[in-house]
Amino acid sequence: MVHTNVKIIEELQSFLNVVLEDSEIRELFTTNPTDFTRDRKLPLRKIIGMLINLPKRSLSIELQSFFESLEQSALCCTKGAFSLQRSKLKPIFFKAWNDFLVKSFYIFYGNDVKRWEGFRLMAVDGSNVSVVNKPEVLHHFGSADNQFSGVPMARVMQIHDVLNDLTIWGDIFPRKCSENAIIASHIRHLPEDSITLFDRGYPSYSLMYLLANEERPRHFLMRCKTTFSNEVKKFVSGNQTDIITTIYPSLESIERLKEHGYIVTRKTGIKIRMVKVRLAGGEIEVLLTDLYDNKIFTLKKISNLYLCDGKLRPLIVNKRISCKWKYSVGIEWCVLSKIMQQVYLLLICKVLLKNNVIKR
Repeated sequence: MVHTNVKIIEELQSFLNVVLEDSEIRELFTTNPTDFTRDRKLPLRKIIGMLINLPKRSLSIELQSFFESLEQSALCCTKGAFSLQRSKLKPIFFKAWNDFLVKSFYIFYGNDVKRWEGFRLMAVDGSNVSVVNKPEVLHHFGSADNQFSGVPMARVMQIHDVLNDLTIWGDIFPRKCSENAIIASHIRHLPEDSITLFDRGYPSYSLMYLLANEERPRHFLMRCKTTFSNEVKKFVSGNQTDIITTIYPSLESIERLKEHGYIVTRKTGIKIRMVKVRLAGGEIEVLLTDLYDNKIFTLKKISNLYLCDGKLRPLIVNKRISCKWKYSVGIEWCVLSKIMQQVYLLLICKVLLKNNVIKR
């Protein structure tokens, strides 16, 4: 395992070296073509090194500590210089770096990647997060309002490999975007050889239809409300615990699928397996899935998978994404860019922290 992790780290370093040395590639991740071309106190490598250590103290102290760790105390820069250099690095750099990390993980771990019945086990999770109260941030992300005031809020989404504890995708969106709508537009991020676990806020005809109609269908297991549909209500009140049935779209689902380029009618049915799970307290949970083979995916296995989900479902790596560092340069887009940069940075840092590559 240690040897494999070292290989992954070497791959991450190789990616960084390519970005640093190839001007055409570097331009993809910088605001201007001339950014990070001259030898300064804060070249791109140092900016990235400072950021992945997730500084939590005051910026002045963190900068001093960082340069001392490099035995370059005399070269320590000001907060303004750091903020200016940081603003030149596009958020997408850390997103691309995390994608590279995820691919490297699955390549180097190979047959040692943990699976359930041969599938990678994914979970979709979302959370509302508070963001810094700046006009441009409020305009972009929106707010949670009450009769007294409004708090700037955003929605963070992630797809997590729960058995391997790896976030394979994550992003931040305006609060008005629903979790269901977001994942429906990002199904391509679900691996083809995976089963994805969804909590009760996600089930809908449109989402199940989209998962089933990918070029290679994406398998799913969804917990749904006992009042989800007439078919589910009938199943809950009956004596059967495991059935395969057909569900049909509502007018709302028909309209949603039009937005994705699909034309369906009220008679367009999709085959769904319904499984009834009775919890220790007597409550009944209904699970919807496309794992139809009840000889391979038995009722017991499906039930255990659902119960496993409750224990392994990940938390958003940082539920409060705040901008604690003061800005010394008055660039309006910088605040918004920094929030995006921080979200993508946290995705990769979560893995590096877990494997003791960096320390908090």
